[in-house]
Amino acid sequence: MTTFRQHYNGCKTYGCAHCGDPTPSLYVPSHRLGFAAWHCPLCGAYPPLLLDAPIVALAEQIASTSFPTFTSPCCPSPHWVRYGKTGAGSARYRCNSCRKVTTLPSAQTLSALLDPLWQLLRQGVAPWEVAKTLGLNNKLMGLRWQKLAALFAQYGHLVQSQILSHEPLSAEHISQEKPLLHTRSRQQSCRSGLARAGNKAAMLWTLTTLDLRSGYVVLISDNWWAGNSDDISANHSGNHSAKNWLEASRYRAMLRSATPHVSSHPVDANRGEGQGTDSRQDSRSDNSAAEVIQLAEQTYQSIFARAQFDELKYCPWENSQVAQGALLRPVFAAHAHMQNLRAVIAGRHHPHLVLEHESFLRGAAITAFSEAVNSGEMSLYYAHCIKLVRTPDSEKTSAPTSHKLSWWPEKWQCEHLSRNGEPWQIGVGLLSPNSQNVTAKALFAQRPDWHQQFWQAWEAWLPSVQAARLSAERVAQWREIFRCLYNERLMPKAWQHNLRSIGALVDAINQHTAAQFVQKTD
Repeated sequence: MTTFRQHYNGCKTYGCAHCGDPTPSLYVPSHRLGFAAWHCPLCGAYPPLLLDAPIVALAEQIASTSFPTFTSPCCPSPHWVRYGKTGAGSARYRCNSCRKVTTLPSAQTLSALLDPLWQLLRQGVAPWEVAKTLGLNNKLMGLRWQKLAALFAQYGHLVQSQILSHEPLSAEHISQEKPLLHTRSRQQSCRSGLARAGNKAAMLWTLTTLDLRSGYVVLISDNWWAGNSDDISANHSGNHSAKNWLEASRYRAMLRSATPHVSSHPVDANRGEGQGTDSRQDSRSDNSAAEVIQLAEQTYQSIFARAQFDELKYCPWENSQVAQGALLRPVFAAHAHMQNLRAVIAGRHHPHLVLEHESFLRGAAITAFSEAVNSGEMSLYYAHCIKLVRTPDSEKTSAPTSHKLSWWPEKWQCEHLSRNGEPWQIGVGLLSPNSQNVTAKALFAQRPDWHQQFWQAWEAWLPSVQAARLSAERVAQWREIFRCLYNERLMPKAWQHNLRSIGALVDAINQHTAAQFVQKTD
């Protein structure tokens, strides 16, 4: 079971000796900027005060759905031995330390239950048509979706351990064997379930992290918390009552008819990516370095204009209500995502991590990876990418130009690149001491628009009009299933073969689990 950090307040400035340290005595409580903050006397930063409980609760929820296991942990020092089989032929193991018995899932049982569903999806049947084709009611279908999503989540977790450690793809790529990851936000529709919201769709704030070398989608999570005040345990309540815990954590929507925050990512114009919608075009004819740097400046100004740096208003009031659970503030979702990303890459080389240009996303990343960032083992970056209109001049590449932006100040590099026959202008913000050792050319050695490619495919598989009829839980389940479908072509051939049937998939998971039991015993 994954254990997450319990305290998230503290300095989030790279290079500061207090960076990532949650010790309260190091800071001075302050309202100087108009909001509750911990002032760091070493670097002068005023990071907004956060509630720890919603971050931990959401991180645990993400872990339970993104990295499920069919065998629960037993004790600190397990000693597993074979313990026969069930009547259905499933292998059983017993821990000689605590005497707990666990049973591996039955490939035969799960195959009979889920393979008809899976084969229809592989044949291209729309997910909302599957129940009708199989003749199942909503309740039975819901249980099957839940099992299928959990199965694929566990299988995907096994596969990406290889994906994240493969060799560099080209000579111009980063030489070290480090994961190269990119995290960006996206708005997704789901059913609100509330008549008072005018039956309008609720909007999820979703984060996606993918591998920039291959496009493999590593982790997707959103800001929907499934629980309510009755579900909050003493471990999650901290110094706050259950009611205050939840109410203080909810997304604070804009007033009705207010305009959402404008995205700073024109590459994904009108596709719901970034922090909002953008009316500007994807392609630009201007080939000057000032274009992408101007976007970075506009983003800084937008962040500074907020009443509180981490108070992102990503959708209006009428899209912020759900009948079940709650939509939490994006800053909590960002920290929960980064905590799970840390668990994904645990035991591997620390990654180069490219982030959407968002201050609290940087804070969440530097909190999760503070030791690696401070030691120079890991680099953090912001990025803006603009696809240019193809002209004779736009085909030319350029040497990086350097710029200093905002009052922090942060260094930016701008380059003109050609990727897959398309001209691009890339702006990269250097957020950690050793970030300057890697250029935009190396970070985006393949394609700058992997995120757009994934979400375009998702929209074709599940259009927003269909997603708006589904609960947030069902959207997350279908998202996990689609992630497996999308990633299949990027997997090693041996792993692709297992996806041909549910039986082969379960057998592969069981073989891995049995091997893990042997390792723990040894």
